[in-house]
Amino acid sequence: MMALLTVTILTLICATSLFIASQNTNAGAQTAAWQQSLTAAESGVDAAVRALNTGVWTNWRTVTSGTLPTVEPAANTGSAATGVPTSATQYNFLPSSQLSMSMQGEGAPTVSTWVTLDSPSGLSNSSGAWYRIRSTGQTSFQSNSIFKRVSNNRLDADLRNTISMNFNRKGGSNIGPTRTIEVVMQPIPQGGSAKAITLSNWLAMTGGGSVDAFSSPTGQYNSIYRDNSYPTLVVEGATGSSAKFANTGQTYVYGGVTYSGTAPKNVNADGPPADVLGQVSTPAVVNLPTPTDPVAISGQSGHYSWTYSNPWTGVTTTYANLNSVATYSGGGGAPTNGGNPVTAITANGTAASPSLYIINGDFTIPGGVTFTINPTTSGNPPVAVPSSSYAIIWVKGGKFTTSGSGMIQQVNGTNVMWIVDKDLTVSGSSYNNQAGTASTTSFVGVGTNNKFTDSGSGTFVGTINAPAYSGTISGQGDYVGAFAGSDLTISGSGSFHYDESLSGGASNPTIGNYAFASWFEDNSDPTHKDVAGNYVVY
Repeated sequence: MMALLTVTILTLICATSLFIASQNTNAGAQTAAWQQSLTAAESGVDAAVRALNTGVWTNWRTVTSGTLPTVEPAANTGSAATGVPTSATQYNFLPSSQLSMSMQGEGAPTVSTWVTLDSPSGLSNSSGAWYRIRSTGQTSFQSNSIFKRVSNNRLDADLRNTISMNFNRKGGSNIGPTRTIEVVMQPIPQGGSAKAITLSNWLAMTGGGSVDAFSSPTGQYNSIYRDNSYPTLVVEGATGSSAKFANTGQTYVYGGVTYSGTAPKNVNADGPPADVLGQVSTPAVVNLPTPTDPVAISGQSGHYSWTYSNPWTGVTTTYANLNSVATYSGGGGAPTNGGNPVTAITANGTAASPSLYIINGDFTIPGGVTFTINPTTSGNPPVAVPSSSYAIIWVKGGKFTTSGSGMIQQVNGTNVMWIVDKDLTVSGSSYNNQAGTASTTSFVGVGTNNKFTDSGSGTFVGTINAPAYSGTISGQGDYVGAFAGSDLTISGSGSFHYDESLSGGASNPTIGNYAFASWFEDNSDPTHKDVAGNYVVY
């Protein structure tokens, strides 16, 4: 009797252990399959983004239908896709037979993905069509597999049904957990990656100004040409810091903000009006080539070569032979030549071969001094020749500073590019670009750990490409043009106006790639019921 009782107890213990182990195995497999289906859904999004950005639609199908499917269509539905959907009644479809793989270990033995891509009406804007991607990852078990059952506990099974871990709502046989991701993709115009404000790190806007874009026939800013629909005005790189807005109930950006890394703070947190009028999306496409100084050509005194990549147009220009017109000495005042102050130079080069001026040391224009850059002239009376009025001014190894009432006067008809090796300090009132167009004045900041400062009450018109510079814009004056740097603080009341012509200026620009405007997991199912039999749609 004792032996029989002992055997019975041991049998019960063994059965209980096997029962618990079986439940744990089932639950573990179901949980692993739930995670597998999410990974599969994400891989489907990657496939759709790759097709959008490359234009290669191999194995995709184009289907004409008024609505998106709720379960996977047949693999041969529609016709072979040759491009993006051309109307709101079409969608592109990638069948699961093209994204299927066998798995080993815990979870489901087979994981697959089916994807749709469409362009719903109402998503497009002046930059082009936006697209919606719906990607469903689904796991498959063998026929009559014990893993299809979550556990023998009804409450546990109901809980897992509620969070869609054992919930087939996408069609197919022997399907385990399925998960669907919906992504909206916004178009990014072609050209360089730089936009109005492009930063490898962070932006802080704490003043009363704003950022917008304009496209005018002359390239000069006027509020009547403001473009509220420009898709991306601020681009932030991958960083642990985030864009910050003062959150004072005003619109700061009349366009979009694209970021990587930490999401911007205080965006639309205080209700209308929106701090950012356009989309806040990710990832950012930040590609700021590092500027370098001109390089002396061996054996040719005063001759230099220089290669420059424009971050707004994406165009790289190589100047094979820049012949230095003059070399001046810098310091605490205007540049000097043989000890004599130089207060005027002439931009007498062409776009392909600009004249080169070198200033050794700091370039400083103190109060009461005006430094004039004149154009090439011809005729009688002489008139400016803009096509032959280009100059590069290299502040070699020094800082660029205008202070007090000192002024640089860039006469209409000139095109000037400054290369600055150290800090760059300018105010709108001290740099008078008479042309009024940002494309005619460019600053290139070379080196690291340098600073850019713009202050004053006048309007600065030009571009600044200083990828490693920490920038500050203060005062009451506006900034017309574009800025590329490491970080930027805008604390004044002046506004920032981006000239769209800097990156091509087309009202319908060519699309270079697409970025995420939104990303969420869709768990909705109109037929799903809770344990009480009530429909649950979420």
